[in-house]
Amino acid sequence: MGTIFSIKAAMIRRAKTHLPFSAFNYVIFSAAFLSFGCSILPLNSERTAKPTVGAFSKAELSLRTAAEARADELAPMDLQRAKEKLEHARKAMAAGRDTEARRLAEAADVEAELAEAKAEAEIMRLAADYIRRRGDVLRQELEGDVKRGPATETSRGR
Repeated sequence: MGTIFSIKAAMIRRAKTHLPFSAFNYVIFSAAFLSFGCSILPLNSERTAKPTVGAFSKAELSLRTAAEARADELAPMDLQRAKEKLEHARKAMAAGRDTEARRLAEAADVEAELAEAKAEAEIMRLAADYIRRRGDVLRQELEGDVKRGPATETSRGR
């Protein structure tokens, strides 16, 4: 029984003596990894490529959404600018100018969203004009019925 206790006590003492050393090593290795990791990561091509790919994907999705919103009919200039900026971004990406490519892809995304918003605004304006014209027609019909008087309505009813 004394042996088991002394073995357990030795294990407890050993764990206590190694814990501060392990924590110290962990802190040192973590700091070294973070400092080297932070200085190496910007040189990594995957780190700069991922945001560029994301910007391209978002811009292409915005262009498709704008086309579905009839921007090619209702806001053709804005949609054309977006397509041109995306094409320039592709050329910049092929030339290895990733930062410029990402910037142009983001600009293309904004232009496409603008084209979509203008198309939707034009659709809403056309719908409002239709409703206004329809209201005018109904108002004229109602005024015509009022001018004809109640005799016209009674003759219709009979």
